[in-house]
Amino acid sequence: MITREQWHGIAFVILLLAGIIVIRFKLAANIEGPIDQIIAANEKNKNNALFGTQVETLLSESELRARDTDKDGLNDYEESYIYKTSIYLPDTDSDGAGDKEEVSAGQDPRCAKGEDCKLVNLEVLQQEKSLSIMDALSPEAQVAGVDLSSIPPEQFELILKGQASAEQIRGFLILNGLEESVVDSMDEEAVNLLYRSVLDKINKGK
Repeated sequence: MITREQWHGIAFVILLLAGIIVIRFKLAANIEGPIDQIIAANEKNKNNALFGTQVETLLSESELRARDTDKDGLNDYEESYIYKTSIYLPDTDSDGAGDKEEVSAGQDPRCAKGEDCKLVNLEVLQQEKSLSIMDALSPEAQVAGVDLSSIPPEQFELILKGQASAEQIRGFLILNGLEESVVDSMDEEAVNLLYRSVLDKINKGK
């Protein structure tokens, strides 16, 4: 019979893997995604000025590179396919610094100054997945694919106590099926932020 501590562990695995996937997509948004998928998304979201990947017609790369609709110094191709900023708003995140200025400074033009865009909103994620902390702890929870037996007991104890290192968390994620390339794409700060967020959720659910 699975103990309550083991259910806590299962909940930890579910939330951590879900959170890492969200962060993965945030970090990879600038470099991934086939162009045909991006164009399809543009056609469905032409009025979405926040992310600004709107392209009203199928234009060639050269035509997009020659255009700068919002006159912010980034051409429409760069905004649509590289930085994912608005081709209509010169300051996509409305923080007072233009998209070009933030790109040149090595900052995220979609993340307003003063905001920590690495933090994952786990409450929203749980609602989308219809999975609450107590759901995860219940015997009826669907935990397919979560294999706690693959983790050494002493390491798992460290994880639940909040004493695991970033490298131990990385290994834990890989053991539970997350692609190594995805895990490697996260810096230590992002791993630790996610780790602490999930631990807080687990502790509040006890």
